[in-house]
Amino acid sequence: GLTPQLVLSGINHGYNAGLSTIYSGTMGAAFEGLAHGLPSIAFSLGDYALDADFKPCRPYIARIIGQALAHGIPAGVCLNVNFPTGEIQGLKVTTTAMGRWIKEYDHRVNPFGNDYYWIQGDYVCDDPADTSTDMYWLERGWGTVTPCRLDQTAHSALPAVAHLLQL
Repeated sequence: GLTPQLVLSGINHGYNAGLSTIYSGTMGAAFEGLAHGLPSIAFSLGDYALDADFKPCRPYIARIIGQALAHGIPAGVCLNVNFPTGEIQGLKVTTTAMGRWIKEYDHRVNPFGNDYYWIQGDYVCDDPADTSTDMYWLERGWGTVTPCRLDQTAHSALPAVAHLLQL
């Protein structure tokens, strides 16, 4: 069969910045592409409205896709791209903001009568002044590009865990 040149996921309604990447279906699709050795990019816009305006994202998405097709994406990573609502100041390459959700759970019922809960709330950064993070730049009107990888192993902790378990 045919092999895709590039896996694209999104544009998602709402950011997939900070630790949202671990909950995100949009990022899940990019990670799945990466697991199959395919260059992959996930796109998200920080607007949950049904009539969200995606037009400001277009030139940036075209540029990112064009560069990815022309030059490739570094091996072993996918790109997590987030855009602020409204005017976009430009793009920044960032890290993932560490923090946590102050969660609120909204009880809902799906069309089949099954209960489910929708996570809502605010993301609180551990270090909101860290200028390397996606959330820092998104809050200032910049689009962010964060290289992500599948391997979530804390390699530096391997010896300490082996010692802890006396292995």
